[in-house]
Amino acid sequence: MKKFFKKILLIFVSFLLFFIVLVVLFSKLIENREFKNWETESNLLIMHPHTHYDVLLLGNSHSRNFSRHNNHQRVENILNKDILNFGRSGGITGYSDYLFYLQYAYSKNITFDTIVVNVFSQMLFSQSANIASNSFEQEPFRFDFLFQYFKYPFSENKLQKVFYYMRSKISLKWIFLNKPYSLNSKTDSLLEIDTIKVKKGFEIAFSDGLDTAVFNYNANIVEEIIQTAKKNGAVVVFITTPTLFGNWPHHDYVVDLMSYFKQVYNVDYYNFADSIPIPNYYYDHHHLNTKGVVKFVEEYLKPAVFDSK
Repeated sequence: MKKFFKKILLIFVSFLLFFIVLVVLFSKLIENREFKNWETESNLLIMHPHTHYDVLLLGNSHSRNFSRHNNHQRVENILNKDILNFGRSGGITGYSDYLFYLQYAYSKNITFDTIVVNVFSQMLFSQSANIASNSFEQEPFRFDFLFQYFKYPFSENKLQKVFYYMRSKISLKWIFLNKPYSLNSKTDSLLEIDTIKVKKGFEIAFSDGLDTAVFNYNANIVEEIIQTAKKNGAVVVFITTPTLFGNWPHHDYVVDLMSYFKQVYNVDYYNFADSIPIPNYYYDHHHLNTKGVVKFVEEYLKPAVFDSK
């Protein structure tokens, strides 16, 4: 019986080692493709240790939109700043993940002057984004990233995230479809606001409900982001990006939270939600197309956040 269990254990260990070797090799294969910030939505693939950036962007797809479609270079040219963008789309990355990315970046001696955090009510009331198991699907496997995440205290779905993180590295999608790519620009535009679509969008956006416990949890994570940034010498600025419908529902929660952060940490908040109420600057009701991104950065973000300092 003991020989049988030893044999089973040997097979299991051998399989585990083989699996780890494959995970590492396939991750190295992807890393060798040398992605730029606008060619991927992975954050690890565009991190370069011992590098200083003028600006770090944190947030969901509204932040990522400043890089995708070759917008990254346009925004850098307008601001005359070197930018690193950690924004993620798909509703799979919550504020707890962004805090971890920030801490990991600092551990790699990556520093920033200003951290611009996109904040709005939907994200602050989202629990699903924090617990999504596929948050790190697009990240290459790295031992230090894994070990640091095991020690990270702000994860409610750690084992599932780690399992998915490793398993995704041996998928055909990871190996064959993960290549540098970006549109030259996003030219799609709306003709008018569709109130029915907006209403349905709100229902989807707030499908987690209005649980104040979730809001408070996310608010505490955002506060940790402020503290981490300040400890490392960065200035934190909060913004709400433009939408075609103006403020998101339950925006009063955001206003109260930003007032608290202003009082305690002296951080600024700029609400640009209703700054561009023109349909042809959007490709959907809350994502700017390339023309819209350029207009927003030139006429609103740069004068308010950067020229004023």
